Amino acid sequence: MRARSEDGCVFQHSSYVYVWKDFWAPNVFTPNGDGMNDVFRFLGGEHMDDFHFTIYNRCGETVFVGDSIDDKWDGNDLNGHPCPNEIYGWYVNYYSNYKGIGKSGERKGYVTILK
Repeated sequence: MRARSEDGCVFQHSSYVYVWKDFWAPNVFTPNGDGMNDVFRFLGGEHMDDFHFTIYNRCGETVFVGDSIDDKWDGNDLNGHPCPNEIYGWYVNYYSNYKGIGKSGERKGYVTILK
């Protein structure tokens, strides 16, 4: 930023804005046992104090529940049966604290299973 006073003096200042992306998630995974992208998980979130998520199918039925950002979904439903190839919704409720700055919220998204 640059400003000039009525007397012609020039003042210059610069500031930085840090954008904190709390977490993110891929929108597709392939639970086919080949060792690559076999699980769905949330990434980032180094400063998450509370993180709960639910994954549901297109009928709104819960297929997986996680209580930590470290929990991973292997593509099976709550009974251990493989879920079919389709799009699944997810809902996250979280709280994070970074250097004394608390941030909480809810986010929704989707992930597709491809085998």
